[in-house]
Amino acid sequence: AARALPAAGIRPAMDRAAGYLLTQEKTQGRPLTAWSYVALAGCGQDLAGTRVQESSRQQFTDLHSGELNNYSLLVLTLLAAGGNPYDYQGQNLVEKIRGAQLSSGKFADNIDGGGLGDRGEQVLVNAHIWAVLALHAAGAEIPDAQKARQWLIDRQHDGGSFNWYMAEMKPDVDSTGMALMALGALGEKKDSPVVQKAAAYLKGVQEADGGFSSW
Repeated sequence: AARALPAAGIRPAMDRAAGYLLTQEKTQGRPLTAWSYVALAGCGQDLAGTRVQESSRQQFTDLHSGELNNYSLLVLTLLAAGGNPYDYQGQNLVEKIRGAQLSSGKFADNIDGGGLGDRGEQVLVNAHIWAVLALHAAGAEIPDAQKARQWLIDRQHDGGSFNWYMAEMKPDVDSTGMALMALGALGEKKDSPVVQKAAAYLKGVQEADGGFSSW
């Protein structure tokens, strides 16, 4: 059976990847994507001296759209930077996300509970996933974790995969990985059928060189 590499074995590769991102920031003279800062913090990089604070300020201006994903990503960026998502620019971003959970258990597409479909219906699975992950990262209780978990489980395709868009049944590697992270944060055990099916899907689409294709 395949075994995960020890942390020491992947450290050089992680450090090279982090160095690449930091070099890109200096070369382009503007902030990286927010996901890059989350990744840098996740591999142990100190973000002092980067443009992460500038990124956070830019993201804050994007909150006017009301999209929940923008709130969740800003929370993750602030945590990566050592900031406080419970009080940023006078707003408690964590409580705003908590307040966007619907009676179905889903975290809404929009912070006001609305959906982003053509007729205002809920369409984004990833809005739910990232809200769960942002709350979990912030150490916040999910208002109704059981309903949130079941709602996500009900979005799984027959083949074990997930997609970021509710109406799209096409398997998506990225969304499946994100869904597994969210299910873990919601207390789903690794030996549960939903996790086993998702893992089997991912194993089945791994390519010969070890990588995965998406998008």
